[in-house]
Amino acid sequence: MVEERKPVESARTILRRVLQAHQLDRTVIVVDENLMDFATPFLSAALTVTQMASVLELATAESRAEQLVRLRSKLSRMDFTLFLSILRHRRGEARFRRSVVRLAERLGCRIGHIVGPQLRWLTTGPLSLTSDEYDQMEDAALRLLDMLAKAKEVTIVSEEGTQLRLELVKGRYGTTDCMTFFGTSRVSLPIGEVWIAPKEGVAEGRIVTRRLLGRIEELPLTTIEVRGGRAYRIECDDPRIRERLSEAMKKGVEYLGSLSIGINPRAQAGALSGYEAAKAKGVVHIGFGRNVHLGGKIDALRRLEFMVRKAEVRIDGTPLVV
Repeated sequence: MVEERKPVESARTILRRVLQAHQLDRTVIVVDENLMDFATPFLSAALTVTQMASVLELATAESRAEQLVRLRSKLSRMDFTLFLSILRHRRGEARFRRSVVRLAERLGCRIGHIVGPQLRWLTTGPLSLTSDEYDQMEDAALRLLDMLAKAKEVTIVSEEGTQLRLELVKGRYGTTDCMTFFGTSRVSLPIGEVWIAPKEGVAEGRIVTRRLLGRIEELPLTTIEVRGGRAYRIECDDPRIRERLSEAMKKGVEYLGSLSIGINPRAQAGALSGYEAAKAKGVVHIGFGRNVHLGGKIDALRRLEFMVRKAEVRIDGTPLVV
């Protein structure tokens, strides 16, 4: 049974432990109007942890274009060092969310970014970890990265039918979001994931999935046959989605480029939000396309990540226990 935490306590832990907030910070929170109940604990916590804190609320009556114009104007006149965006997850708004983050990046501050949250995330969910639990998760991530850097192969098997074998490149070190602000000024919350780029051109097997990271709805049951490190054949219960995936997985996106393993002990694998489910123990996602940011060789314009739940991961034949 997971111990329930008060939202403001979880928010305070996130500010201090994850976003590295301190007394000299000046905090601004950009939040959608319908998510103010989630943002309020962060505002209360920031008022005690940092020098000052303010909220910019995005009115539902405004269009995203109008909101972006207003944000540009207001943020350019504000002096802050810590930026937190709390935005809804709605189809067609990914570009807007990226634009909001870029505004903060240009102003040179540290950034926390949350998409489609629920208040449960702060009580028993993936943002409710204690400081000790964050430390334990970071230690687990570093151990896993070390194992992967020394390993020759990873195999993944799931109840739904995934059977996949990946070879690893000796000395190619992965990365994790558990070490926040390591080489970046931005943190996507919740955290709890390890990534690595496997050897290109050699993966074999099949991926059976119902989730595409970033897509709100589940996919119909989808099978991707992998041969020689590339998507050889795609089967889907919905022929229209099969055609869309087939069209999207071209120009380098057909090549398997990344493996991600969730390690957050409070994230739920069956959560409706992919931003939570991707971090859960027992969930892996397989990325096709761009992996140069992970030290790989695929310089495609995009990456598609398919989630595999209830996965058994073996590293050089040994079952992974996180």
